This record gives sequence, structure tokens and C-alpha cells, in this order.
Amino acid sequence: MFISLSLKQVRVWFCLMAGLMCSSAATAERRHLAPAADWLMETPLQPVYQALMYHQTTLAWQELLLALQPSDAGSAAAPDRVSAVQWRPVFQQILNQSDCGRRLTDPASQPKSAHDAMRISLLLQNKMNLRQEVHQIKISIDGVSQPVRVALSDRRGKLWLSGLTRPVEAGYTELESQDWFQPVPEGEYQLKVGRQIYPLILATEWQRQSASPITFDHDPSSQSPFVFSAPPVKQVQRCQTSRRLWQWLDHQYELIAPMEAVQVDVQSRGILPANIPERASWLSAVVAERYFQGNIEIEKINRVTLPVRYLPMSQK
Repeated sequence: MFISLSLKQVRVWFCLMAGLMCSSAATAERRHLAPAADWLMETPLQPVYQALMYHQTTLAWQELLLALQPSDAGSAAAPDRVSAVQWRPVFQQILNQSDCGRRLTDPASQPKSAHDAMRISLLLQNKMNLRQEVHQIKISIDGVSQPVRVALSDRRGKLWLSGLTRPVEAGYTELESQDWFQPVPEGEYQLKVGRQIYPLILATEWQRQSASPITFDHDPSSQSPFVFSAPPVKQVQRCQTSRRLWQWLDHQYELIAPMEAVQVDVQSRGILPANIPERASWLSAVVAERYFQGNIEIEKINRVTLPVRYLPMSQK
């Protein structure tokens, strides 16, 4: 049985089979041809894959936002249409194709003037100490003259952070959530800053590994209590880069010295800084990585904080 294909159909088929992306010519032809969905399984992610085939990254991001909406938006118990295991690799590809998300923009959420162009960061923090492990959200805004009302809600309308930011100091303000014992779920969110609304996708478990990127142990014979996880042997191409940092804090948890890069030994233990600054009460080991969605910076931070008296060098 033979199938008759037009010349244009053959060209599109060849591009797809060869793993190449047709640029402007293919984008124009898709208006006249059967879409690339003809070769894709019909799933909620089908429009996302189709947009990625044509390098329409912003469209793919918008389609993924739609796919992550619950099947029944009016029900708080409605199941997810797509699991995180399925959509997370697609979102990673979207980030890779958009300068780690910097080119993902929603026209409805763009600042109307240079005065409105605030620098906004959303921090998802995992904090561990000798007593507990908790999770927290923090919004920081730079380039403002007065406090800003912010709200972060998930796809079912649940508020995770809401309120007026702290008094502005040197153009900077922030707002922190309460601490939770469970991490913030991955998925679609809406961030409202003043009158601006930003659609976001939050992803945190990129590596699908159970081990935390940093922890501590109580071995008194070790030179360092901070233990870092080794990266996976086979790591998917990712635009995000992880940073490992030391942070010295005073008794009020304020940073009192410049952050230092962490070096690890053959046992993946962090090599402690040589000296303890004056007024230091705590040492934090931090693993951080970030990506963007347009003008919004999203940073995942894992932090382990221990008292200075717990460090081997303070006991000499």
C-alpha cells in the first residue's frame, strides 16, 4: 500500500525524521499542511511538542502552562492532567532553548514603562539545621521606592504567599512565607506583584534523586560535618548551573562576610574555610541554582546551617 505525499509534506517529514528543526519556511508551511501533530501521540503535551519542533519556544511554554491546569479547574481535588515526571523534561528543553527562560515572555505581564521594570526574584528554600528541616518561599524585589503587595497562588487558587513587602531599603524589599515541613508542589503558579500578573512554572526535583544535594553528619573524627551529594553520572543537558557557597552569619542570621565558593574533598565533604570571622555565630553551606521565566528569576536553594561551636576548627 502506497501513500501519496506532496512535495511540501515530504520536506516536513524529512525534517522531523532527521531531528532537524525547520525554521521560517517550515513555520510558514504549517499553515497549509497537516500539522506536526500527525506524527505525535495525542496527549495533553502534544501541542507543547509540536511548538518545540518549530522552535516556537514561547508558544511551547504557554501550551505547557495550559497543560498543567487541572482537568476540573473548579475542583480543589481535581487530578493533574500531566504528572511532573512527564512534563519536567519538556520544561527543561523549553528552558534550554530560551536562554534558560530569559526569553519566555507573556505580553500581558510586561512592564508598561521603565519605571515599572522591577527586578523580581522568587526563592524556593529548603533549610536544615540540627533540629529540623523546613521549606520556605521568599520574594525579593529590587528597583522600587515603596513596599509592594505580592501574592503567589497555585493552579487551584491556593495562596502560598500573600502580603505587603517589608519597608524599602536602598530600593530593595522582600517578603517571606512561614515555614512548612513539606516542599512547595511543582506545577503552574501565578505571581501577582502590584498590578502585574506573571504566569510561572515551578520545578524543583530536576534530577529525580532522593538524596538532598547537601546534608550533615555527627562524625566527630571528620574534618567537616557538611556532606555534598555527587552529581548523577548521566546528567541531562541543563542550562542551570549549581553553585556551592559558604555563608557566615551572626546571631541574628545576618550575613557578615563575603560568600566563599565551597571546595570538596574526595569524600564529598566541604573543606571548611580557614578562619572564623568575628561575630560569626553560624555557618551555612548553600547549594543554589536558578532559571528564569521572562523577567522573573527563580532560584532553588538548599541550605544547611550549623552553629560555629559545632565546627571542628572551633574546638581546637
